[in-house]
Amino acid sequence: MNPRVTLLLAALVAALGAFTWYYETRGAAAREQAALRRVFPGIEAGDIVSLSLQTEDGAAVRIVRGARSWRLMEPLAAEADSASLDGMAEALAGLSAERILSPGDPEVPLEALSSYGLGAEPRLRFQTKGGSYELHIGDAAPAGRNTYVTDGAANRVYVVPTYGLNAFRRNLDELRERRILDFDRAAVVWIRAGWPGGQVEIARDEQDPEEWRLIQPQEAEADPGAISELIEVFWELRAEAFVDSPPPAAQMGFDFPAFQVAFRLASGDENFGLTVGGAAGPGRRYARTAAGRHFQIADYVLDDLPREVSAYLPSNAPAAEAPEFPEDPAPDAADPADPG
Repeated sequence: MNPRVTLLLAALVAALGAFTWYYETRGAAAREQAALRRVFPGIEAGDIVSLSLQTEDGAAVRIVRGARSWRLMEPLAAEADSASLDGMAEALAGLSAERILSPGDPEVPLEALSSYGLGAEPRLRFQTKGGSYELHIGDAAPAGRNTYVTDGAANRVYVVPTYGLNAFRRNLDELRERRILDFDRAAVVWIRAGWPGGQVEIARDEQDPEEWRLIQPQEAEADPGAISELIEVFWELRAEAFVDSPPPAAQMGFDFPAFQVAFRLASGDENFGLTVGGAAGPGRRYARTAAGRHFQIADYVLDDLPREVSAYLPSNAPAAEAPEFPEDPAPDAADPADPG
């Protein structure tokens, strides 16, 4: 090998080794310093199994982590927004101080936590399998965009970036799961959809799962694109508001609904649906699941729902007449959105 090339390679190897040593040494020191600044050292997001906090709208909330998702336990039992709760757990685990004020620091009379706005009840409590922890949030620090916090031990005051606390400032509704129907789109094998003046019943073709067949009001090939769009609307549907104490069904427009849908999955034992009712206020409508949960949804959702039989057929197919819904259903009749 050319001596000049050998010298050049040797120099590159030496430079790489020096860089690696420097990076590892300085990097380890930086990581050690970062760990020392953490408010809850040694806690990782996945370690947190439950949270209790006071929301911005005054609710005392308790949330637990399940095998697949988070669930609200107080002040009501409901599915929680797992994305928000995962973010909160990450924020707790990663909460780091710009500065730590410790006992003995002449600037910090820690016996007077109230001077930092830290004398009240904790904003948040959380549990891991190894113990319980608290987070107290106090006043804004006079310099920079920072806020005083302390942990349950109250032997240190941490000056943390204020933006790092935003994950804990939530209203109750912001912690709730807004997805209305949670299902596997590819597993849908049967649909019944109805609206004032018509309805359709559609099933996935057993020979070709990519194709759909119209069963009612006539036997015909269905438009796969239209069916996919219908499924997508309900899969993406989110609540604008929660109706935990619903008024009478007639007041919400469920006696004569604007749209009804029922789905069946390939498993055969998962039947569910949704009824879209009347106006709930400007830009909103009431909605009710087959399981009896009530929501308000955006009014424009109705515009995305096909309400003519021809909309479910290929563009070159002849239109079909659909049977009308009864104008005066029996008061105790089953909800058409519940095929079970």
